[in-house]
Amino acid sequence: MSRIRWNPGTAWGWVGLFVFALVVAAVLGTWRDYGLTWDETFQATYSEKIALWFTSGFKNREALSYGNLRYYGGFADMLGWLAAFVCGTPLSRPGTGQFYYEARHLVTIGFGLGGLAATYKLATTVANARAGTLAMAALALTPLYYGHLFNNSKDIPFAALFTWALYATVASARELPRVSPKRAAAAAIAIGLTLAVRAGGVFVLGYLGLMWLAVLGQQWRRGVQLTAADLTRAAATMVAVCLVAWALMLAFWPWGQVAPISHPLEAIRAAAHFEFDRPQLFLGRYVTPAPPPLSYIPVWFSIVLPEFHFLAWMAGAVVLVSAWRSPRKRRMPAAVEGYGQNAVDRLSEQRLWISRPLEVGFVAFAAFFLPATVALLRSTVYDGVRQLIFVLPPLCALTGIAFSAWIDNGHVSRWLKAGLLLAAALSAVATLAELVRLHPYESIYFNHMVGGLRGAASRFDTDYWGLSYREGMEWVMRHTPPSPRPLAVANCSFPFLSEYFLDKDPEAMKSLRHVTAREPHDILLATTRWDCQKTPGQVMHVIGREGIPLLYVIRRDPPAAGTAAIR
Repeated sequence: MSRIRWNPGTAWGWVGLFVFALVVAAVLGTWRDYGLTWDETFQATYSEKIALWFTSGFKNREALSYGNLRYYGGFADMLGWLAAFVCGTPLSRPGTGQFYYEARHLVTIGFGLGGLAATYKLATTVANARAGTLAMAALALTPLYYGHLFNNSKDIPFAALFTWALYATVASARELPRVSPKRAAAAAIAIGLTLAVRAGGVFVLGYLGLMWLAVLGQQWRRGVQLTAADLTRAAATMVAVCLVAWALMLAFWPWGQVAPISHPLEAIRAAAHFEFDRPQLFLGRYVTPAPPPLSYIPVWFSIVLPEFHFLAWMAGAVVLVSAWRSPRKRRMPAAVEGYGQNAVDRLSEQRLWISRPLEVGFVAFAAFFLPATVALLRSTVYDGVRQLIFVLPPLCALTGIAFSAWIDNGHVSRWLKAGLLLAAALSAVATLAELVRLHPYESIYFNHMVGGLRGAASRFDTDYWGLSYREGMEWVMRHTPPSPRPLAVANCSFPFLSEYFLDKDPEAMKSLRHVTAREPHDILLATTRWDCQKTPGQVMHVIGREGIPLLYVIRRDPPAAGTAAIR
């Protein structure tokens, strides 16, 4: 009986599909456990105003002046609006209906899962299916991404589409100098939809240009005969991609449609220095977010990424050094050697030559350039590094590529190779256990280098979103104190964060009513952000994880008012 030979790419492809299915099952089994974020009411209202812009025949202009959200495209928001409308929410009444925010969350979840798939495709294309599977698993086990996947309707869609844009950039670059219409269209759509979520992402067009120039330069250096017709065609394709992407961005963005050039440029400038003046807890003291300390971004990333990322990058560095020190061999170009016979059949060996180091360098550039630029330009950053979630997929792609290269590396001993992989596996298991313990507050994860949540809680913001207001409100509804009148409940942030869940329970509304914190209230839901939990009163209950308080339920007896609303 002949021995069965497994195709490594196919086997790891099936493993990747299994991992993705596990994540989908976990997400769909728990998605209704999550609370709301204080951004959601503004995103919801903005989507309604965009809908009015289109349905009124461009006569209703409220979307053009709705705070700083006018700087954002409406693609993801419009999908959320459509989902809520399908679920029965009346037009122009955002936030109403039994399933309004749940419907919007499903859209965000769809983007988040799409980001996992894009990470797999990116790492698989640059390296192999094993790297793609490990990259996708790394992203699913990165709490900053997984925790935001359920209700961050701004940063998660941008992160997912940004990753698809990176994949489209790599895939199109492989066909240079004659990029097919199919690849060019894919790049234009991916980049255009990325910009249709956040116009400040226009740097993705720059990434495409840099990658194409680098590939053409490498082809020329390798002796590929590039004719004037080749270069002209490549330039024309680039212009076409940019024009289509720009048009697609404008299609979902009312403010951009009014001034298609000046307004996008203004939005890009505004993205660099956003207006936000509330202090942020950082290293045990409050700092301004505009600008934050130079160490803000690197410190936050160093404490919220699981340890296996750092192990992967160490392994990758060793692989790079060993490859640099090993003698170079004359052989078939790497692109032809590693990317399969089908590619060789499609294009000549000369024109296909694109080295893996160039593509890996591009992914690394996409992961590190923007965080470094934001830090050096002293741009506004707050709520940890949630505005930079979009770099997590390429970071995880690097992690998968590094681990895969480490497994194949023949320049280190088997014991060292196995030891590092075992340490990474233990880190992944520990992170998974931590995700289970923190549920549904995975976004407040801190790694062991800072002592976990216990070690970080007194020095960094934890529940900056107000996610715990849901659990606090539900506790109050189950344990309403006896009273001859309906008790007034308030929270330290925006009322909808807890009021939405009270409105879904008609029985509880007989004994409770929701008010703002500036009105007299009997019960206050207070998170620990900006020390709101220090409001005078009797503590009835504490919501927390791992012994760390996230929210206090405070009885204000007699009823009091005056607690400043905070985010």
